[in-house]
Amino acid sequence: MKNKYLNNAHISEAKFRKVFKYFASDFDATKCCQLTNLSRKTINKLYHKFRVRIYQIEENQSNKIN
Repeated sequence: MKNKYLNNAHISEAKFRKVFKYFASDFDATKCCQLTNLSRKTINKLYHKFRVRIYQIEENQSNKIN
């Protein structure tokens, strides 16, 4: 099944959602990689992308307030 959240991703949408759920639950990358059977490098890349996206949204919202 194609992953609608990431282009050219080699992980399924279900695994991506699990990783995001663990990120939102404040699991560290090591624990998340054990639970999802993905490499730590992959989890760290996804966590970084999540953090960058959150920063972009926060920055955009703060500009609208001013």
